[in-house]
Amino acid sequence: MRCRSSLKKPLLLAASLLALVATPAIAKPKISGLEFPIGQSADRPLARVFIAELGQSAQKRGFFRVALLPAVSASGVKIQFLLPEPAVLTEIPATLRSIASMEAQELHKVTFLAPNDPAVRLSVEEVFMQRDHWQLKRVKWTTGGAQGEASECQLLLRGPECGKFVVPDATPPIPTLQELLQPRHAP
Repeated sequence: MRCRSSLKKPLLLAASLLALVATPAIAKPKISGLEFPIGQSADRPLARVFIAELGQSAQKRGFFRVALLPAVSASGVKIQFLLPEPAVLTEIPATLRSIASMEAQELHKVTFLAPNDPAVRLSVEEVFMQRDHWQLKRVKWTTGGAQGEASECQLLLRGPECGKFVVPDATPPIPTLQELLQPRHAP
């Protein structure tokens, strides 16, 4: 008798945890081909954002995604700057919130392009947006002839260090976002 009751608690706990991390079987509607301006007014934006697919996902907690904590997930995001002003990135979460009515948001496969240059200057696999910074994972950058990568870093979006990357493992160090977005000069 004692053996049975001691088995019930761990089994009940395991079943509860599986229910929390399992993804719902019902498919959520997705939006494809979303585009919007950010910065100043819509007729003179500082950047344009293109999203290949916008849908609903579950928030990531450690190694697990928790189905009871929904999040907006944008994949195939391209940010085309018209002027190299990193602070304008703080408008993206508010715009996504107005579209999807969710606080938790994440971006996947994000590319940053400089004004009048089709070459990708910065690419990021995952972005988790906070109020004053973005947490970036699996980052690659190129500026002039220099290239580099980092497994994880933060992009500061407020204050005097706006546009600076905080990187624990980057060699060479990542230039600021403003430096990455500067026009390339012909050789």
